[in-house]
Amino acid sequence: DNIDNIDNNNDFNLANLQTQFTFIDFKNWTKLGNKLFKNIINEGSECKPTTESWCTIEYTTKFSNGCIFDSTENQGSPYRFQIGSSTLPAIQIATSSMFLHEKSEFIVSTDIAYGKLGCPPIIPPNSNLYYQIELLNTTKNNDSPKNISIKHRITRANELIDEGNSCYKRKAYRQAIAKYNQAISLFAGAHNEELTLEESFAIKNTSIRLYNNLALCFFQKKDFSKTITTCEKVLKINHQDLKANLRIGDAYLEIKEFEKAKYHFENVLKYDSTQFKLLKIRFDKLKQFEII
Repeated sequence: DNIDNIDNNNDFNLANLQTQFTFIDFKNWTKLGNKLFKNIINEGSECKPTTESWCTIEYTTKFSNGCIFDSTENQGSPYRFQIGSSTLPAIQIATSSMFLHEKSEFIVSTDIAYGKLGCPPIIPPNSNLYYQIELLNTTKNNDSPKNISIKHRITRANELIDEGNSCYKRKAYRQAIAKYNQAISLFAGAHNEELTLEESFAIKNTSIRLYNNLALCFFQKKDFSKTITTCEKVLKINHQDLKANLRIGDAYLEIKEFEKAKYHFENVLKYDSTQFKLLKIRFDKLKQFEII
């Protein structure tokens, strides 16, 4: 649906919503236009998204009975979209009302959600929905990668790595993931551009750092599947990378795929024989399962 062309839901008023969303205390909620109610949980600062801004958010969506049916936590990473795109109008309108780093909750009208038909079999027809959204990042359309030189993209990516590392040290893993993903997006399509050898080398090394840091975040969150797929991206760039081989081996060890774990641990020794002390405890674990 187009944001500016939405049906009118005459039943979208506070009295009706209080009977539907019994898990919510509507004491501090305010109505924004005719399509949503909002309650600010944590105030934001600095700036709001504008037309065509790119936004990175965390969100959780619930039915009126309080049951969660979608969240970025379940998806494993924050959601990035552009204001004015085909993203659900409810998310766009709610996010457009927020300041950077703000966390708020919303009740959105079915008119800007899934409408009269719903989304069978998950979302019933005419469903008003609850959203909790945190705006992690917003950038102007002029800041999209295609409008920034390779040199500045590399510089910005390294700044985002530092910001992500700071989040990681605070154990704010999801925020760190958002920073690393934002940096990775700066290099989208770069392989189709004319690059100097120096630029190509810098993008390669920066990408390896980003994916290794992402993999570490996923490992700390015990999302071993994403740890493995992220390490594989590093190994596709450089199959001898020690961190990626070690971390993917640890992930395989956690999910009890011992032969694969052994393969990557042996790669670490093959590429750097001085790492045996680091690997000894891992090989001892494998011996318990008669893999070595």
